[in-house]
Amino acid sequence: MKNTIIIILTLVSIISCNRKQNLRELEHGDKLVQYPGQCYNGTQDSSETGIDCGGPCQACNVVVAPCTTTANIVTIGNTNYATTGSSCGLAGGNYSMVGSYSNGTYTIQIGNNAPNISTAYNVVYSSVPGVIEASVVFNDFSYGNLMLVSGNVYFSQVGGVYHATICNGVTHSWVTSTDLNLVGNVSCP
Repeated sequence: MKNTIIIILTLVSIISCNRKQNLRELEHGDKLVQYPGQCYNGTQDSSETGIDCGGPCQACNVVVAPCTTTANIVTIGNTNYATTGSSCGLAGGNYSMVGSYSNGTYTIQIGNNAPNISTAYNVVYSSVPGVIEASVVFNDFSYGNLMLVSGNVYFSQVGGVYHATICNGVTHSWVTSTDLNLVGNVSCP
């Protein structure tokens, strides 16, 4: 009985493997892939706004910041400050946004060479963020050096300009011995 079952299963396997497949030739204009080769290499190239998305590739799944902020305004504690003079680019292999606001300067650094709008970056208390991490430091005239210990940074891109939105940021002022909430939006001209 056991041998009969093995023979039947073997025959079924052989017969099912021998079925004919209908292949067709590509017609003029048919494409094997829909987007350029750079859209399949697992890295964020040239005009892509995320890894293998945006630009010439398929649209990115944009991660939308869950907090509401005003463009180029940061709120530290209960006080709003206008941001100005941002410069953006690579610093030590990491993408950085450096600028000033009406009460000091700031640096936002992420652990890769360009912002990915499909990623929510976790704030870390470190000057060397990992790939999906952000380091956020505000040097404030009143509160001193404010390095965020928690929160998230979300990037968006409008008209070729990156905007970083900080949500749920928490920091500590050693000058005033107080914990402060920090949220805001800064852009890179």
